[in-house]
Amino acid sequence: MTAGGAGGAVPLFLIIGANGVAIIQALITGLALACPMIARGGQRRVLVAAYLLLTTQLAGLMGMMAYTGGLVSAPFFALSILPLCAVFLLGIKHGAVWTGITVVAIGVTISLDQAGLVQYENHIPISVWAVVHGSGPIFFTLLLFGFARLYTGERDDALARLSAANRRIAGEFGVLEAQFEAGFQGAPIGMAMLGLDGGMQRVNPALCRILGKNRLDLLSCDLKSLSHPEDAPVAIAQLSSLTQGLEQQLQYDQRFQRGEETVWARVSFALLRDNKGNAHTVFAQIEDVTEHTLAEEQLAHRASHDALTNLPARALFIEELSRRLTELDGTKELAVLFVDVDQFKFINDGLGHSIGDALLVQIARRLKDCAGEHAMVTRIGGDEFAVLSPVYDGGAFLSDNARWLHEGFRQPLMVDGQPMHVTVSVGIARCSERSTEPEGLLRHADAAMYEAKQAGRATTRWATQATQARLRDQYEMSRMLASAIENNEFVLHYQPEVGVMSGDLVGLEALVRWVHPTDGLLEAGRFIQLAEETGLIVRLGSWVLAEGMRQAAEWNHAGHKVIVRINVAASQLRQPGFVAEVKTQLEASQAPASAICLEITESALLDMTNATAQRLDDLRALGLRLAIDDFGTGYASLAYLKHIPAHELKIDKSFVRQLEQNPKDLAIIETILQLADKLDFDVVAEGVENSAQLQQLRSLGCQTAQGYMLGRPVSASTILKNWFGGA
Repeated sequence: MTAGGAGGAVPLFLIIGANGVAIIQALITGLALACPMIARGGQRRVLVAAYLLLTTQLAGLMGMMAYTGGLVSAPFFALSILPLCAVFLLGIKHGAVWTGITVVAIGVTISLDQAGLVQYENHIPISVWAVVHGSGPIFFTLLLFGFARLYTGERDDALARLSAANRRIAGEFGVLEAQFEAGFQGAPIGMAMLGLDGGMQRVNPALCRILGKNRLDLLSCDLKSLSHPEDAPVAIAQLSSLTQGLEQQLQYDQRFQRGEETVWARVSFALLRDNKGNAHTVFAQIEDVTEHTLAEEQLAHRASHDALTNLPARALFIEELSRRLTELDGTKELAVLFVDVDQFKFINDGLGHSIGDALLVQIARRLKDCAGEHAMVTRIGGDEFAVLSPVYDGGAFLSDNARWLHEGFRQPLMVDGQPMHVTVSVGIARCSERSTEPEGLLRHADAAMYEAKQAGRATTRWATQATQARLRDQYEMSRMLASAIENNEFVLHYQPEVGVMSGDLVGLEALVRWVHPTDGLLEAGRFIQLAEETGLIVRLGSWVLAEGMRQAAEWNHAGHKVIVRINVAASQLRQPGFVAEVKTQLEASQAPASAICLEITESALLDMTNATAQRLDDLRALGLRLAIDDFGTGYASLAYLKHIPAHELKIDKSFVRQLEQNPKDLAIIETILQLADKLDFDVVAEGVENSAQLQQLRSLGCQTAQGYMLGRPVSASTILKNWFGGA
């Protein structure tokens, strides 16, 4: 090839030079794309490469201009370089879009370039060749740029997505961290981050309040130093079980020190691990449960201690007695002292329950002082106490203890600023065998105490084999009594009540008798108290009520107009369904309501509740008569007479017995009669045994009398024969 003016051949070295420039451009582009030192990031490398191509193309064209001496003039230079600049700018924004154009055009570029050189030799205008020659590097640049964008675009997109995800996660983590921090700092319960050694790493304000320390002080402490000395080993053991992998989380209660105060806390631990599973932190929640714990302790104490005296209750006493019995080894002895306050009922009823309660508190303190530090004192109930004491040197020790009890109560007790003198009756049961039943030992002491009562009070009795025999007899009697109720082994006898002035039959009191299979006919005094103690009195009373009403109906329907008096026990009156039972029996028997009088002892009315008073009103509303039996022996305030809807008062026989010898008894009966007259009560005097008593009652204006002189209790058939003229 040759070179020369516009129509001359292009020199070979010019062609080689032009192609060399293209080769250099390709090498520089590859270097720019490959070398991370030139630029960071895929897209920036492509832009740098395109910039280098542009500058080398510019240098190549300027070299051609210099060689041809203006053959390639400025217009032609512009035709070559400006499209390249435009493509470069478009590539910056839309490099990936231009890739497809570049792939299609590259073949055309090469063909035109070669054709341009050939035609230049055949005098094709240099301007055409310049454009074609300039377009080759342009399309070559776009090709490299497009492929680079394809290569780096996917990676950049992935990195962009990853970067966006990281930013989102970081944002979410930041939100969660802010929420955790707000919850941690604002939580009402104590929270802390602990090291595996128990050291405080992070604490919240609530924990500072609970433990009474500021944040810096807490951060210098560990779990052990903050714990109560007695609970520190527990806290360390719990933490160790967590950090050693035995537990992942746990909860327990322990005490902490808050200055001189003790704080009960519920501690919850959770072990935190890193992404490799290695434990690094313990998250702790410490909730102040002092009030709750103290309330539970108080409830437990109330459940196991007497509310009035704060002494252990019976259940706790039996539990401790059982424990001590298991410790007996044949060389030790235990003793139970059963203590009853003598004549406490007089004090309680005469001075009021508040004084009685205050006295019981003082009695409990005196018992504890007398019993000694190794003894346990309990309140069994009412005015009864029990003392559990070890026996150190046989009976002499117990005798001394009992004597100390009696001597201790010789000194007056101060109640409401006033001295009060009381005595106690003591029963003692001792034991050296671990097989002894706790309740049985307490019963033996109780039985011995009753023997002390019968011996005149203010004394001591020991539980003996005879005492145990009596207990066995009592148990056997209670068993037979229950069977007798089932087998209908009872009958009613009736004692007459007569008019003092006329001598006519006014009423008949129904008295229960037990037809015992071996002992014959037993009076009520042999078994009524046992029935009340065992609760059988309710069932027995129901039978008496039904039988008494049946007999009253029979007599009244036969024309014998008489009132049948039926005794009602206090436990019967307390039954919620008692009124309904009376109504049912009344309807079943078809007895006239006016022919039935229910007798209720004065002592049964002492603890009368609103419910009991309502039952009495309901009974009177049925048309029944009500009488207060044994009037004058219940030691009750006369004020209760205003509230009892009774018709009659029955003067107790203890006032009638010595009526003619004792002026005081005479005055009491006269007063009762006057009171009854003012309050519109009928009066019946019990226990009339001779004519002098009857005459005295007649002179006092008493209306009705009852007693052995007037008639003994007899069967219904005898009543019919002796009083109603029947066969």
